[in-house]
Amino acid sequence: MPNWLSVIAWVIAAFVTLRTLKFLKEQAQAATGNVLATHALANLERPWVVIYPRKPSYWPHPEVFKRSSHWPFTETPSEYPVTVEVAWDQFNFGRSPALVAKFSASLRLWDMPVTDDLKPDYKPPDDVAPLFLAPNGEKPHDSRLFKTLSRQEFLAIRAIRAGEKAIVLYGSLEYEDTIENDSHKTRFCMLWYYKDGRPFYSPAGPKNYIEFT
Repeated sequence: MPNWLSVIAWVIAAFVTLRTLKFLKEQAQAATGNVLATHALANLERPWVVIYPRKPSYWPHPEVFKRSSHWPFTETPSEYPVTVEVAWDQFNFGRSPALVAKFSASLRLWDMPVTDDLKPDYKPPDDVAPLFLAPNGEKPHDSRLFKTLSRQEFLAIRAIRAGEKAIVLYGSLEYEDTIENDSHKTRFCMLWYYKDGRPFYSPAGPKNYIEFT
């Protein structure tokens, strides 16, 4: 009889242990599900910051495409240096505000064709104190860069008209959300170039220069 009691006690203990383990597993799964659901909700509500550039100064506009005043010049400027300007807007298309903390942007001339194996070369980012970007694409912040060209640089830049070079705006920005205080990064790269004698714009440069986290 004592042996049977021991067996029964062992079975009961094993049953209780299995039930406890099952309960703990269910609790862990529920907790994991809650975490995933919370993270998914945070992703829906988080900010997403993107860069939308404007055309470089003197870049062709539809109304002046056939005129000689568009950039790069077809005529020789009377004075040097010549300044090229590119402006852009920082938009937050997320559902909550973004706080931009760091920003880096460069304006360069690249040889064409531009390939995806180019390795990013960023200048050190500037600290921003912090820049508030409203959600839903409202109230974007505008910025601009200037590139000053000497006479020699200007004459060389005419290679753009021949499709040999492109104007490139690229960089990165780091920002925080106001939901979980997570850090995010946007890396961008845009190109303006000529092909078959006509001006083109590409919103996405080499894949190594594009990132959204």
